[in-house]
Amino acid sequence: MGACTTIEPCNKKVMREIAACIKCANSVIKPSKLELVIERQTILVDELKKIDAKSMECRMELAELYLLTKFRDQVAVPENS
Repeated sequence: MGACTTIEPCNKKVMREIAACIKCANSVIKPSKLELVIERQTILVDELKKIDAKSMECRMELAELYLLTKFRDQVAVPENS
């Protein structure tokens, strides 16, 4: 979604927790990249819902999507600013 400024190992990367970066003080998040991640995560969630909307995987990915969109909406800057 951007870059990471830490020189320490990241334990979130192994778990593929994309949304973990939004709460990390070492992250540098580029809005356009965040949008791309949200778009791709939406596609993944939609596909999982077709298979089994109540599955653990679907619920986990939906929670990830929620965190990403919530972050985007909280930091959104009006275009005319």
